[in-house]
Amino acid sequence: MREFIINNKPTESRIYRIQSCLAKRGTNLQTLAEKYHYNDANKFLATYNETSMFQEGTAGEVFKYTFPETDLYLNDPAGVYAWMRDVRTPYTFGRSLITNWLIEDYAADLLSSPDISVVPAGTDKDRNLLSNVKTSSAPDYDVYYNGKHISVELQSQFGAYWGLGQNNSICFRGNKLQNLVSKYAGCYFLALDWYNDAYCIWEVKPNILDYATYTADNYGGKGTYNVPVDAFIWYKGITSNNLYATLNNM
Repeated sequence: MREFIINNKPTESRIYRIQSCLAKRGTNLQTLAEKYHYNDANKFLATYNETSMFQEGTAGEVFKYTFPETDLYLNDPAGVYAWMRDVRTPYTFGRSLITNWLIEDYAADLLSSPDISVVPAGTDKDRNLLSNVKTSSAPDYDVYYNGKHISVELQSQFGAYWGLGQNNSICFRGNKLQNLVSKYAGCYFLALDWYNDAYCIWEVKPNILDYATYTADNYGGKGTYNVPVDAFIWYKGITSNNLYATLNNM
């Protein structure tokens, strides 16, 4: 994911924004990595100082010699991660991937309650950086409540690109949006704007494509389909109670 300017502060990286949003909720990436029992390689990528990670001879070298197999997967020029990381370096991509997983797990916790069961789905549900990983457009969660089952795709933002009150769009890379419509029609899309403590959830239907515009080469050679944020109804307060109430009213 590209880095964007937020509040005219281009030095605020994505990781900084994530940590800032989590701090307001009384947690951080390190705590989440421990809570969800991530392996040591994942913890390293999630918790190491962001700047030193990319300095030759420091954290990158430590990672290479401590976790050689995982390092090989991240740096394999013919591997699936080479395609997924766009213009990002292997370690930038690795850190971004692990933090995305942590946020997915944290969001699943918020969705879960005695009345709601949330089961991770998708090809990366085991949270392992593997050489034989396969990508898919499958939604992130299977959610069970009140005798119902729905599939939920998650997208998070931390104040830099789209969100409540911003005149911009939620971006779907490649064919993600079309695949959700064609293969998983009837699933739900959950957008969490952590910076503004707001969220929206909507059922994926073919007419969503009527709202989308296409931008070529938006992410390291991959185009995006962009849906305006004002196409959705937004709710304030990302809490378990609010999410449960919204689900029950759908």
